[in-house]
Amino acid sequence: MTHTHGSHRDIERAGAQAGTDDAGGAKLATLLWALLGGAIVWTVHLLATYTLVAYACTTGWRDGAREALLAISVAALALCAYSGITARRRWHASRAVDRPEDDAWDARMGERTARVSFLMVTGLILAILFSIAIVYEALTLYLVPLCEPGAAA
Repeated sequence: MTHTHGSHRDIERAGAQAGTDDAGGAKLATLLWALLGGAIVWTVHLLATYTLVAYACTTGWRDGAREALLAISVAALALCAYSGITARRRWHASRAVDRPEDDAWDARMGERTARVSFLMVTGLILAILFSIAIVYEALTLYLVPLCEPGAAA
């Protein structure tokens, strides 16, 4: 039987983590979605609404344009919320893997679980900010005319 130079608690922790990676088991695609999902959704929302308004104004399509824009905005908000929920879940999962006694904000920044926790909190904040941006963009659809007077009828 070999002797390890770790405390009993370290040995128990290592045994409990067998079968999981050191950041709670998240795949790279999940981490990227949680971190960048809000920004990607907002960008696609912005491009889609600008394109739809340009189409509506140049072709004279007025019936249903606002409803289509609202549907795009609601879908974008749902995707932003999903990105934020994913970030929150991954944040809690990464913190559950390793919770040392010294839990100061910078105590573990060199460890992968701490980096994942930081990135997931950042992703959650970004999802909230981009959701607010989507709401502000959607509000303008109802506060200002879609097209200038004299645009294609």
